[in-house]
Amino acid sequence: MELRQYARIVWKWLWLIVICTAVSGAIAYVVSINTAPVYQATASLLIREGKDPESTTYTDLLTSERLARTYSERLQSRPVLEETARALGLQQDLGTLKVKITVQPVRDTQLIRLTVEHTDPALAQAIANTIPQVFANRNAEQQSERFAASKESLQRQLDTLAGDIEDAQGRLTRERAANPRNEDEIDRLESRVTQLRNTQSSLVQSFEQVRLAEATSLNSIIVDEPAALPTKPVRPRPLTNTLLAAVVGAMIGLGTAFLIEYLDERVRDPAMVESLVGLPILGQITELPHEHSTPAQAVILANAPRSPLAEAYRMLRTNLQFAMVDRPLHILVVTSPGPREGKSVTSANLAVAVAQTGARVILVDADLRRPSQHTLFTLPNQTGLTSAIVSDEVDLQALLKPTTMSGLSVMTSGPIPPNPAELLNSERMSHLLQELAAQAELVILDTPPTLAATDAAILAAKADGTLLVIDTNLTKRTELVHTTEQLQRVGATLLGATLNRLRRHNLAGYYYYYYDVSSDHNESGPAPAQRRKRKGFLGSARHTAE
Repeated sequence: MELRQYARIVWKWLWLIVICTAVSGAIAYVVSINTAPVYQATASLLIREGKDPESTTYTDLLTSERLARTYSERLQSRPVLEETARALGLQQDLGTLKVKITVQPVRDTQLIRLTVEHTDPALAQAIANTIPQVFANRNAEQQSERFAASKESLQRQLDTLAGDIEDAQGRLTRERAANPRNEDEIDRLESRVTQLRNTQSSLVQSFEQVRLAEATSLNSIIVDEPAALPTKPVRPRPLTNTLLAAVVGAMIGLGTAFLIEYLDERVRDPAMVESLVGLPILGQITELPHEHSTPAQAVILANAPRSPLAEAYRMLRTNLQFAMVDRPLHILVVTSPGPREGKSVTSANLAVAVAQTGARVILVDADLRRPSQHTLFTLPNQTGLTSAIVSDEVDLQALLKPTTMSGLSVMTSGPIPPNPAELLNSERMSHLLQELAAQAELVILDTPPTLAATDAAILAAKADGTLLVIDTNLTKRTELVHTTEQLQRVGATLLGATLNRLRRHNLAGYYYYYYDVSSDHNESGPAPAQRRKRKGFLGSARHTAE
């Protein structure tokens, strides 16, 4: 698919894309302005590790990273959040209050970023500043439990030793007062007191060492930057949401348009015909106007000769003439893949267009299943093609019914036979075509749809050329391919195709502007009968070129 085709699809479905864009943007805007604003408070926390910074190793760095991730998870634990709610005096837990808490370590640092989102900015700030305090207290208590037993044991020994020292000191004092001459007992008591004091000093030193070890080995967390009171909500953002939704809506509309085009099996444009079957496009016919929708008004060249649609049929006539430059065109089959695709109306208007050049044209309604030419030209249909085939005694000239258009005669179908294919494939039909070709410069055969019956293939093999009518609203790609293959198998000469019921925006704007303006003028009428006689339909092409 070329870029031009993509542009055509976008232009065709622009209304859908615009609607999807507008609806998506409007919905996003309405939802955004009616959503409660959410505020965000952020606090920065610093991890303090209880270790000697001068002896840091690679293992210590890995430990620090794990510690930061561990703290990030523990800051969001249920006990911490419950205690935070109690500390703030909240009646409900933070989950019920729809508080969103996010904790994220800052890469390559000892910082942790704590973010709290809530519809109440003051509450978000309070929670962001309270959680670190609650966690720090819990963390300190949990780590202090490792030294509690040692400290408690040393404290009991110190208390006991203090009692022993006091008792020994009292005995020493009493002994000195009662028996000052008893030097041996006094020396013994002094030695006892000194020994107890030395033991006390040793225990105090051990106690201090335990306290020092506790102080240097505890990991703690402090608030490096407290959360400030947020003044602007972080969401919703009506403008951003509206723009994003509009972009998404446009993409949905664009995707839907391309999906519809992909699933649409109909033949919609000339490029598709050329790519599928390689046929040239000889004509592009738009839809009939409403005032010409009845059969009696469908022959546009007779009822609205200066309309753009009439000029489209003249363009088809001209292209058809030049398509047979190498050999004359006496018998032309007009068919379509399926029914109701406009082959009969195209045959009638093409016959009138050729007759307007001064050529002698015979239009034969060879659709012996659903004939319609007698309706289009308002002609009787008691006799016609079937009468000429089944009887040799019928006057051929009597079967050629004249029309209001000079040079154009119509042979209607006549009575509908039970065996159309056998009649059309008979020797009598071949002789009849030769007789008609001898009386006119062009014989146009309006045949049944190719896929509905074999009649069109039978006559296409006998004709000089075949014109395929494609309805852009009905003809499917597979039908077009099968029709072309079927006609090629019987040796038919496919001159090209004409696209029927095209929408006006698919055609050149200047072409229709030109003829819309000129349609106000009167038709000059068909070519005068005094024009010089031409040999075959190709002569009309040469005369037109002159």
